[in-house]
Amino acid sequence: MIDKTLEYTLICENNEKLFYNPFISTLKDEMGQNIYEKNPIAVEKSNDFYIYTPKDLKPHYHSINPIHPIWNPGRKVKDPGRLKIQLGLKCNYKCEYCSQSSFVPAASVTDDDDLENFIQLLDKRLDLETCSTIEFWGGEPLLYWKKIKKLTPILKEKCHEDVGFTLVTNGSLLTQEKIDFFKQYNFSVVMSHDGPGYHLRGPDPLDNPKKFALVQQLIEANEKQELGFSFSIVWTKENTDFENTVKWFRDKFNKKNVPINAEGVVEAYDLKTATNERTGKFDSTFAKEFEDKIYEGIVGGTKPLLAVFAIADKINEFFATLLYKKDADYLGQKCGMDRDDDLAVDLKGNIMTCQNVGLENNHHVGHLDDIENAIVKSSQHWSWRNECSHCPVIQLCQGSCMFLTGQEFAQTCWNEYAYNMGVLKGAIYLLTGKKVVSVEGDIRRPAL
Repeated sequence: MIDKTLEYTLICENNEKLFYNPFISTLKDEMGQNIYEKNPIAVEKSNDFYIYTPKDLKPHYHSINPIHPIWNPGRKVKDPGRLKIQLGLKCNYKCEYCSQSSFVPAASVTDDDDLENFIQLLDKRLDLETCSTIEFWGGEPLLYWKKIKKLTPILKEKCHEDVGFTLVTNGSLLTQEKIDFFKQYNFSVVMSHDGPGYHLRGPDPLDNPKKFALVQQLIEANEKQELGFSFSIVWTKENTDFENTVKWFRDKFNKKNVPINAEGVVEAYDLKTATNERTGKFDSTFAKEFEDKIYEGIVGGTKPLLAVFAIADKINEFFATLLYKKDADYLGQKCGMDRDDDLAVDLKGNIMTCQNVGLENNHHVGHLDDIENAIVKSSQHWSWRNECSHCPVIQLCQGSCMFLTGQEFAQTCWNEYAYNMGVLKGAIYLLTGKKVVSVEGDIRRPAL
């Protein structure tokens, strides 16, 4: 399926050429020398960034089973490494680019009886002794607070002793009780917030003095390692001033080391987002502008994007692919849900493609009662896509969302390509001091 001899020529500002093969992770100069071996570096994941020797860059490769809805439907195992629990898709906000809104009508609605049955199913059908991550998902998960309170101590007993709990919230329902609970069980709390781009989401909880104080408390608890906390940004068409965005968070809390993360560029999970000129509709002109802004955010001015953990991670992961010459045979999907040990379930025991969907359009994978016959038939691994198997940024993009098709996939591909090409060029500049001005080779893109 993949031509691993496919190589891309990176034309630099001074007409020098670099040669990059993303399918076997080699980056060579015109003399044929591996560039990364000559100058191994990485980016420190902190708000005070500097370049250092990558002694701790570790490969985290796993075998890939390239799922396809027809030829190779994916399976799930009884001993998940990561368990995503979809509590329901109810939410008290209406974000313009919501990844879940089109799936709400087909989502499960559960009650207390379902919760009790779910707990029994966990005992009967899953082995959680090696499960290292539990994620609670909404909608807005804090709308389901009573269920989180009941499930957490039960899961803590069943899972690996170092199990981590995670949830993503809009922050509007935070209370002192919840923060104390998060500390008790060492949660990682992610607050979705776009800084100056928040107008696309709704009323900003940080404008409420009580909520602001609670978020400040989360930041301080993160610094003391009492829990994990970060803000998570989605880059939309109306939120691409990275210098201003990082400054917004720092000014808001009068603190340099505000934990800023990013989900990434907006993806078109439905036609509403794919056609929205404020959020997800990147045409070729804007996509190039966005790519250039990402690059400048990494190498220019105060390098604001190096203060965003996800960007630092992405750059370091790219460097790690060069260090270990990562083969595309070991490249999974961005979300990880192509893995057999990544499991998404609702409280009725339904197994789903991922936590963001309902049970329609083949997203109902199966049931915990019959997990042996659960089959992912909604999605396809990137290696089955003509565009992805002819793409210079596949190691960074990882095929984006595996269940998108048609216009939604096409628009998401354009958005992700611009985002990841900007990161690739920025990483190469940090590594070599050379600015890549164009990329030549067999690049295949979907029509918009």
